[in-house]
Amino acid sequence: MKKFNITYDIDPANIVYTVIAIAYGGEFAGYITIADSIKSDAKQTIEKLRQLKVKVTMLSGDKNSVVKHVAGQLGIDNAFGDLLPEDKVNKVKEIKAGKRSSGFCRRRGKRCPGSGFK
Repeated sequence: MKKFNITYDIDPANIVYTVIAIAYGGEFAGYITIADSIKSDAKQTIEKLRQLKVKVTMLSGDKNSVVKHVAGQLGIDNAFGDLLPEDKVNKVKEIKAGKRSSGFCRRRGKRCPGSGFK
């Protein structure tokens, strides 16, 4: 929208969904929001990890407000959004430097076994 000098009164940074702004005839017409659905067993899986005293951290390239919202729904201890791949690597190094055991569930188009995440 900025590229075409079209102004609007919403702040996409505070919306917990992906926002698609729509313009028609050079004027803001509205917006559509979309979101991924959380797998049905994700919250249960996170809870099982918590019962095992596992501190769960989510690293994502998604918008930080979305990541925090999802983390809140799932009971995830720490969540970081707006991360580039190298930011994720650095965050993992930081976690490992804390002398804590760590494990990872990556998504690469395949389901992470037992995680509830795709």
